Amino acid sequence: MRKKLNLIVINIVTLSLIFCVPVPVWADLVPDQTITTSPTIDPLTTPPNDTSDPTEPPVETTTDFLIENNSLSAADVPCETAMCGVTADQPVSGIIYVEPNLSLNPDIRKVAYYLNGTFSTREYASPFTWGGSAGFDTTKLKDGIYTLAGAYTTKTGDQNFSITFTILNAGLDDTIAPVISAVVSSNVTASSATISWTTDELSDSQVEYRVQGATPWTVTSADRDLTTNHSVGLTGLNAGTIYEYRVKSKDPMGNLATQTEISILTTSDATAPATGDFTGVTAGATVSGLVNIGPNLSIHPGI
Repeated sequence: MRKKLNLIVINIVTLSLIFCVPVPVWADLVPDQTITTSPTIDPLTTPPNDTSDPTEPPVETTTDFLIENNSLSAADVPCETAMCGVTADQPVSGIIYVEPNLSLNPDIRKVAYYLNGTFSTREYASPFTWGGSAGFDTTKLKDGIYTLAGAYTTKTGDQNFSITFTILNAGLDDTIAPVISAVVSSNVTASSATISWTTDELSDSQVEYRVQGATPWTVTSADRDLTTNHSVGLTGLNAGTIYEYRVKSKDPMGNLATQTEISILTTSDATAPATGDFTGVTAGATVSGLVNIGPNLSIHPGI
């Protein structure tokens, strides 16, 4: 009888191990009985009906993204500046994604965006993309140079930013520089002059000038407003001096045109006697501050 009982207990324990059924506590009543698990199934490591191939490599996962539950935007490309998605003077088109670099400033709470000084959007949710998760559609604007500025707020205060870029949705394959024509000087005084010219396409404005015979050029700051009718003022010139100058224009694609022939102007002599009815200013001159204007007594001494 005892032998039969032992055999029954062994069978129950074996079935329990195979099918993961708890062994009844009365199994411990069987003395001197050694129980081993089945060599065919390890219930601790092999799930039932597992059909996976043990030779296949495990599926890799990644935790590279610092921002969770947000779709990946164009600004998630490698970026080392405070604002990502567009760089200074970069031509852009279509939809762009501009947002703060949360790797550098992870505690940003909101970002205010201003386009050319006019309020655009204020973003409160990470990743604080200009225009929201859909980005900003540049096709809503005319092609040209724009400045995106604003501030992002952190726990330590506001930090300002400013990025100048070029919107170019037409002529993306343009490799031809503007054609410069009609270069003239006007309003020439003893210390200033105005240089004007035209181009056959929208472009910026810049002038290089120097005293005739000198080697280095003095370069004006580029006027980034795109136009076909250009005008740049020169100031701080020497009286009674011959100057050489040449104009430059660059289109939105970065194609630069430089005037091939050097132009010449001569500033007036500040010590020369006045020849008009009045002294202190000449027709068309640009003045500032205190000026002394009076009758020319050498011509009209009887006043």
